[in-house]
This record gives sequence, structure tokens and C-alpha cells, in this order.
Amino acid sequence: MTSQPTLPPVEARSPGAGQLEVTAERGSVTLLPGTQYTLNLTVRNAGGAPLTLELSARGLPPNWFTLTPTLLELVAMQSAPVTLTLSPPPEAPPGSYPIALAVQSREDPAVAVRLDLILEVGEPGGLAVEVLPPQAEGQALAQYQVQVAQSGATPLRVNLSASDEEGGCIYTFDPVTLVVPPAGAATSRLTVRPRQALTTSDARTYTFNVTATALEGVAAASQVQGRFVQRRVPPIQIALTPPKQTGPAQVTYTLRIANPSQIEATFNLTGSDPMSTCRYQFAPASLTVPPAGEAQATLTVTPLQYHTGLGDKIVNFTVRAQPVEEFLPPAQTEGQYVQTVMEPPELAITPSSQSASRSATYTLQVTNPHAIPIEVQFQPSDERGLCNFTVTPPRVEVPPNGQATARLVVRPTSKLLPGEARRSCPFKVEARVADLAEAALVEASLTQLPGFRIPWGLVARGALLLLLIGLCAYLTWFVFISRPEPAGASRFTLFLCNSLGISCTPVPGATATLIPASACADFPPTRLAQGMKAHVSLTPLRNIVRSGPSRSSEELFRIDPGTNVEVIGQESQCNDGVRWWEIKVLSGEHTNKTGWTGESDQQEYWLVPGEYVPTPAP
Repeated sequence: MTSQPTLPPVEARSPGAGQLEVTAERGSVTLLPGTQYTLNLTVRNAGGAPLTLELSARGLPPNWFTLTPTLLELVAMQSAPVTLTLSPPPEAPPGSYPIALAVQSREDPAVAVRLDLILEVGEPGGLAVEVLPPQAEGQALAQYQVQVAQSGATPLRVNLSASDEEGGCIYTFDPVTLVVPPAGAATSRLTVRPRQALTTSDARTYTFNVTATALEGVAAASQVQGRFVQRRVPPIQIALTPPKQTGPAQVTYTLRIANPSQIEATFNLTGSDPMSTCRYQFAPASLTVPPAGEAQATLTVTPLQYHTGLGDKIVNFTVRAQPVEEFLPPAQTEGQYVQTVMEPPELAITPSSQSASRSATYTLQVTNPHAIPIEVQFQPSDERGLCNFTVTPPRVEVPPNGQATARLVVRPTSKLLPGEARRSCPFKVEARVADLAEAALVEASLTQLPGFRIPWGLVARGALLLLLIGLCAYLTWFVFISRPEPAGASRFTLFLCNSLGISCTPVPGATATLIPASACADFPPTRLAQGMKAHVSLTPLRNIVRSGPSRSSEELFRIDPGTNVEVIGQESQCNDGVRWWEIKVLSGEHTNKTGWTGESDQQEYWLVPGEYVPTPAP
């Protein structure tokens, strides 16, 4: 028996109420001479009365077929199987033979049905090719079964090919080469794809030829025709929900894409507006939609700038779905975003004023009046440059309708001048949101008070008094008991000068002259000398560099903590409560600049001996 590819069944009903039904497993059979195939049928009594049925087949010679049974008795709603065995003899001529299967009621001849079938007989000893179904349709592809049969006595390898006159389709066989058994058949799956999408009409028909060519032996090639009806792809359906959103900042939409086609499609999603006012982000950025299915993505629309003008700002935008596949048209939809006015956050400082000699700490509290989170950056300043500011953290994220705090430390940039009782440093703090022109503002003040000062002058005088008392006891022994006086000056005079750090000039016949000690006696001893390298103390305060060794000299610039300098002056100068050194800047933005800066006041050092080398970050 020759195998046949699977086809959809065919059926017929009697006229009128359709009381009698006949169904066949397939409508056509292809055979080579000398082979056979049994076609299965079903006869059903769909009426309400029993029937005695007579069955017959016409169109073929009687020795080419066998119909079993030829008589059926069916009660109401009963079905019965019937077989039609087709066996064209070896001498059967090739061609197409129609078969009429008739079923008729013996009681009522008007209750009858006819089912038309076809028998295709191939060339004797050659190849028989059949394409099933003969015609199929689709938007981007259609699939067929190609059956190749032979009546030879040895296996035969057969190659399959297909083409159409326009060259409008691509044909793929799986497999492309068949091994057909002796007096048997083999089947391959054929996929037909159009090269271009159909856009000008609803349908287009391609007639193609399938050719089976034997790779060995003498069997001639065999050919059969098939038809592919290409249908136009229905438009993609795209919708935005809701179509309109309102808010001061980012808003979200749901994008749905329905794919009514027979093709699985992947779409790349984009959004735009005529003035490029917003940023459009899709999650995911591309959607894969199954055939006759749908998928959705989330669209987030974020304005590039907050709106601070009067009234609302309306942005009309377009969402596009661009298919990756060539056979699908792109789709787009429109949406609207109404951007409302963005109010700045609310800022408060606690306390609003303080008094301190060194530093003061304030609390900054920012309130977000919006239903979206915002990021706020603090910017403290004072117009006179009297204070330095440290905000921790300098930037905070404020939750929707929530609050966040930061710590502000304010330090004076310099000490009070001699005779200056206090100094006021009014300052302001801004809370800024990125892309928002208007900032929240709060004002506060710090009153600088005199700090505790070590009375270095009194300490020095006490130390000198103690030293003199000790010297008196020592000199009594050294001068008058130990040795005689040297020439040119008394030993007491020379020892006293050396011990007190004053210069004595011995002049023959004259008394030694005392030169006063340094004018910096009220300051801590200097730790620097000409040629030494030093750096600004690692405190939040910067050193002021002036044109001369006094507070009244012109301010040239300021150097940051950690800046390295070189001492180029021969000695320090003490004026206005500051020990001054002439220096040259070795690092930072003022490298190679020179001027006078303070090593210390009467309380603390501002320059530290040695170069500063930052520790690398781990």
C-alpha cells in the first residue's frame, strides 16, 4: 500500500435538511500503476428515522477499485465506516481520474448524497509528485506536503526544487532530498514565503512548479503545480493608556500592541515630540508579540526641564512601534502630557542665629510638597566672605511629600582684629533641584566672639624672671669664684649677653651695649626658617596671602589647607597679632605666586613644617 501525505478531510451532505452525510479522509489520491491505497470514509444518518443505504462508485474501471460495504442499515444518528481501495493495474495509463461516490436511501431515493474524489495515476516506472493541498494562503508564508512515489524495485534518491515565473517567492524543502522506497512514497515539507509584503491589494496568487528529479537511475523528472495566495497583513493595533497624563515631573503610561497577523513580530519602541521637550523611556524597549496576540510595555515620560512659568504646559507626543520583520507595517499612536508648575521645596534652618568663637552647627530641613521624589543640593554662601561652610550631606533625596535633613557647620575665615569685640557673618542657604530655575532660600547669621587666648607675653616674662634668678646663682659661682675676667669685657657681661640672647659689642675702653630682643616675644616660638618647606594646617580654614606683613596690606589670594609653600624671607615679622613670613606657593592653583602669610597668632599655628603628601584613596 502506498502512503499518502496528511490532508484535511472532505465531506458532502444530502440536499434539504442534510439528513445524510459522507466524509472522506482526503479528497485526492496519487498512485503509480501497480500500487494501491485504501481510502477511509464515514457515512452518517443525521436524520430521525432509520435508513437502508446503497453505496456505489463511478468513474473508474471496476477492476481499479473495491468499495466495502455496498449496503448499510443505519438507525437515527448512527455512523458506519466504509473503505474504498484504489489499485490501478500496471498497464493503467497516467492521468487524472474523477471518482463519484454515491450514497442513496433505498426507501426514499430523494435522500441521496454524492462525494467527488480524484485519483492521479503517474507514469509507469517513473516518479509521481503530489502537492497537498494544491492551494494554500497566508500573509507571510504557507506550508505544503510534497509526496514523491515510485513503482521501481530499488530505493531511489530524489531531489526537490520549486520556482514561479515572477520569482516572487522563496521555496524551502525539509528535507530537500528524499529516499523513496521500492514501490513506495516519501514526503517532504515545503514552506513558501513571499519576498515582499503585500501593500497594494488584498491578495495575490503565485503559481509555482515543484520538480522531483531522480539522482540516479533512468526515471524521468516529474513536475506538479501548486498555488500560493498571499494575503495582505492587517494593520497593527497600538494604544496608549491613559492617553493623557498630568504632573510636574515624570508620568507613566501603558502601551499595548495587538498583532492580528499570522506572524510573530518584534517591535522597537520610540517616542518623540516636536520640540524635544521630554525624554521617553520604554520598559522593555522592544516587544515581541505572538501571532493574533498582544503585549504591553510601560512608557515613562520625563520633562527635560521643570515648568516654572504661568499656567500648564501641554506636550503632544508620538509613540512609534517599528517592526523588525519586513512584512509588517509600522504603527504609531498619539499621547498628551500636561506639565504643571513645579514649586520649589520648602527650606528651614535651626537655629536662625548663633554666637561662637570658632564654629557653629545648624540643622537644615527640606520639605518636598510633591508626589514624586526630588534630589536637593544645598548651596550656602555669604557676600562678604567672612565664613566657611560645610554641609553634610551636601545633597539629599527627599521622598514624595516627605522631609530630609542635613548638618551645616559655619566657621569664621579669620580671627578678630585687636580691639574688635565681635563680628557678624550673615549668610544664606539655597536648596536647589536640578533643572528647576527657582530655589528655596533661607537666611541666618553667625556672631563671632573673641576666643580664649593664652597670655604668651605674661608667660614669657615669668619664664625670663625664673631664668634670671637661676642665672644669678650660677654667675655668683662662675664669675667670682671659678675664673678671672677675660680681656675687653667682664665675664659677667659676656655670659649675661649670651644667656639672654642679646648682642654685646666689646669696644676697648667702652661698656657693652644691649640690643633689645625680638618683637615677637608674645607669640609661640617660630618653627620655620628661610628655605624651609611647610604646608597650610589641615583645618577647614584657608590662609590669606597679603602684599605685606600686616592685616592692612592688600589681600592677594587665599591658599587651601594642605597647600605646600617655601619660606623665602630671612626672618618673620610680627604685626597685628600675627607672625608673618614671606612665602612662595609650591602647589595648588596659585603655584609660584609669592606674598606674606601668617605662621600663627598668639594661640595656634597655621603653617606646619614639612611638605604635605595626600594619602591615596584605598
